[in-house]
Amino acid sequence: MKKWTKIAAAFVAVLLMAGGVWCRRPDNEPVYKGKRPGEYLYSASDDISFDEANKAFKFFGTNAVPCIRAGLRTRDTWDRKVLVWVAAKAPWLKIRARTATQEHVAALSMYIDIVNSGYWGDAKAACAPDVHNLVNDSDPEVRRLATLVRGSIAGFQWELR
Repeated sequence: MKKWTKIAAAFVAVLLMAGGVWCRRPDNEPVYKGKRPGEYLYSASDDISFDEANKAFKFFGTNAVPCIRAGLRTRDTWDRKVLVWVAAKAPWLKIRARTATQEHVAALSMYIDIVNSGYWGDAKAACAPDVHNLVNDSDPEVRRLATLVRGSIAGFQWELR
């Protein structure tokens, strides 16, 4: 009897996690070739070429700012850690879960490319506060990219902490 209770509790927990992930997905994002900005941003190294992702972000323009900001603000919460762990232990489930560091690197890399290409114009300062927070990140690659991005945002008044 206890075994069935544990199985039922695990099933309910998985359903609640899946529902939480589903509810987090924004519905008002633009679409390019059937994909949203997040799909291009986080799969540029997987099944979508970087050039294709670049074309998509040129199409999205400043509508991609919320997606990039979300990537810059991502934190490793307990549910994200569980999804990353499950994705690593059960690759046959094909769960695309990434750590906060992986999302930071992807968002910063795409941000650098977009800003250097001149797609956004003056809208590039919209992400400046989020970039500033990543300069003191624990991961050296994130710190390096955040410093590089910070240097590319001209005319923004940075506050020293």
